[in-house]
Amino acid sequence: IMAFNLEDYLHHKANITIPQQPTPARSRRINEKWQKVAAFLLNNPKILEEEVLDKITLQGLQNILASRKSSSQNDVDYKPEIKERQGETTLLFSKSICEIQDDITASLLNMSRLPKLLFKLTKLLSRMIRVNDFDLYIWEKEAGTIYLYSEEKDPVNHIGIVDVESEKTIVAYSAKYEKIVFTRDASMEEVFSNNHEILGDVARRNGLSYIIVPLKLSACQQSFVLEFRRTLGHFCFTQDEYLFIEAFLAYLKLLLQNLLDFKGVLTQRMIHKRLVSMCRESDDLTLLLSQLMDCLKDQFAASNASIHCVDFRHREITTLFSEEWTKSAQYHFKFPLSDGTYKHLMKAGKVIVLDLKEEHSDITKLLTYLGRTARNSLVLPLKGRFPGVVEFYDKIGMAQFSDDDIHLLKNLQFQGLLAMLVAKIRFNFYSKECFLTTIQEAIIYHLIAPVSQVSELLFESMKEEIFPSDFLKMNWFEEDEGYKYCKYYVWMFMRLSPVHVDQKVLCQWLLAVKNSYRPVPYHNFTHAFLVSHSVFCILTLNNLLNDIENLSLLIAAICHDIDHRGFSNEFYRLMDDPLASLYPISTMEYHHVNYSLLLLQNSNFNFLDNIPCDQYKILLENVQMAIIATDLTYHFKTKETLARLVKENSFDINILEHRDLFKKGIMTVSDLSSNYKKFPVVQKLVANLYEEFQNQGDLEKSMGKSPLSMMNRDNVHNMPSDQIMFLQYICFPIMKAMSGISPSLSGPLDLCRSTLKS
Repeated sequence: IMAFNLEDYLHHKANITIPQQPTPARSRRINEKWQKVAAFLLNNPKILEEEVLDKITLQGLQNILASRKSSSQNDVDYKPEIKERQGETTLLFSKSICEIQDDITASLLNMSRLPKLLFKLTKLLSRMIRVNDFDLYIWEKEAGTIYLYSEEKDPVNHIGIVDVESEKTIVAYSAKYEKIVFTRDASMEEVFSNNHEILGDVARRNGLSYIIVPLKLSACQQSFVLEFRRTLGHFCFTQDEYLFIEAFLAYLKLLLQNLLDFKGVLTQRMIHKRLVSMCRESDDLTLLLSQLMDCLKDQFAASNASIHCVDFRHREITTLFSEEWTKSAQYHFKFPLSDGTYKHLMKAGKVIVLDLKEEHSDITKLLTYLGRTARNSLVLPLKGRFPGVVEFYDKIGMAQFSDDDIHLLKNLQFQGLLAMLVAKIRFNFYSKECFLTTIQEAIIYHLIAPVSQVSELLFESMKEEIFPSDFLKMNWFEEDEGYKYCKYYVWMFMRLSPVHVDQKVLCQWLLAVKNSYRPVPYHNFTHAFLVSHSVFCILTLNNLLNDIENLSLLIAAICHDIDHRGFSNEFYRLMDDPLASLYPISTMEYHHVNYSLLLLQNSNFNFLDNIPCDQYKILLENVQMAIIATDLTYHFKTKETLARLVKENSFDINILEHRDLFKKGIMTVSDLSSNYKKFPVVQKLVANLYEEFQNQGDLEKSMGKSPLSMMNRDNVHNMPSDQIMFLQYICFPIMKAMSGISPSLSGPLDLCRSTLKS
């Protein structure tokens, strides 16, 4: 049937004769072609029944057979106006198909564009039979509603939604019963004259003659209804035109259905070309997997996508790809595996669509932990040494993924490539994970303090001795002797902790943190403790945060510069250091975060095991946010936002965004604590800072680079003016904004003014 051109198809199926100059050769070709098709249909009767006759009524078939016997009589009855334009249909159809060829391809690759294609094809058909007006309706069968399609409002004009079950319009009637409605004169038809509710919007258009045809494609969840109208003052639709539309739509349905069947081939070709291009541009397997998943996500019109490796031996799920994490340079995440959905999916090994409104233990728990919601997911299990699951979430523009999506994903030929990429990346990750685990175990072993040191610190911290009288003042300072700082920190921690904490484990963790600080001039354990002391003073002066938030800020303060090497973030980027490759943004801050989490989550230092899981997760998130906030590149944005809120008197601690800004402000003010001590102490601490700067400058000079002015030892005479500018443009604005939120925080601002005066 597909071998027929439109002219032959119409001639044999509807007996619509298209006048052309007959030639013996042409007649012979038509006869040969018809004989082949007739022989094929004779051997395959189901083709005729299923693909062609399903929309042609018995009356229509009788008319076709009758028209063959009385061709001459039909020609006499046929209106001259219609007969004259039949010769134009083939040329018009061919030209129009060429015009919308790009739309056909686009619709195959993205089913959401199918309504646009059908609108153009309906427009083409209306030009062939010269109707006055036409409409295309999108029929959401599951929802039981019909939408009027509009080119201006993409994809659908939601004005005038009609409930199909109510049958309030003739279009709804046609959709519900999947019947073609053909009327020559609406005013004479009983269904129109006796029931105006069924007429509905048709009556408002003053229509005279209508042909309304439902069109359903098996590969598409949506169905469509085409409506053609002729208004008063024009010829009514004839039986021949009705048969023409019926035959054309049967041909069109068959054409679209066959094209949709080739959608997988087109998709594979497109993705194959993109894969070749990706491989030429990069040999990074992780990047290649990310680009492939982006390509597939677009193909299935999914709102999000993920790849999870399922480790049955260790009973855990490892996320190798997730769109949000790719943007933040995080490529893996582990989650406990239960005897739930993922296990059953891997055993079944089938592509399926899951309704996530129902309970699917693994997936729903994982989505909840990630803070993500989804209605449904299209799931592809991957088998091999490192089995996995590919998931696409929530099809854009549709209620759920279709059977066509399942069929396409099941038959894509690059499943093997996807499985190979996942296995290779997982193997690389697993190998590096084993290596890192070994290194981390060695580090932890050497960080564990001897029992004697832990016992001594524990004994000192439990003494009921009086702290210095000025300890709770912002400008307090003492040199560290023995375990003085650690003892003070344990005391502060126990004052803020909302739950019982094993002090012995706390002391073990604190000594490990202290031993992790390097002996650099400024960013050492002394600086870490002074920042912790400042945070403690601010928290005791205010009651704006809850216990978990207070505890997280105190932990972040002591860890915020852990393993600092005495160099700036920019230095690591200029030197192309591995740390800069690992953390392109806020290099040292992210290193401090991960180092801190390594210690906090190690079983030897797990002093927070009494905190409930949900609270523990919040605590770790706050620790990360607080440490990242100490990167001065975020300082100006935080300062400006806080200043604006204070000026507008709109700060509200109960608003999450404002609350986070307040916590970031506390960390920034505390990180600047060396500027509001007594002036001799400030001089000493700033001298240590500049010594660290100049050490970096000396190293840069030895490598043939020009250091910044404040890091150049030759410009040490500029230190006072540099510090005055630092106080005026960095310290004062953030401290002024914080004191505007809470007057009790005016202390650091007053002390900084004293420092500036000195």
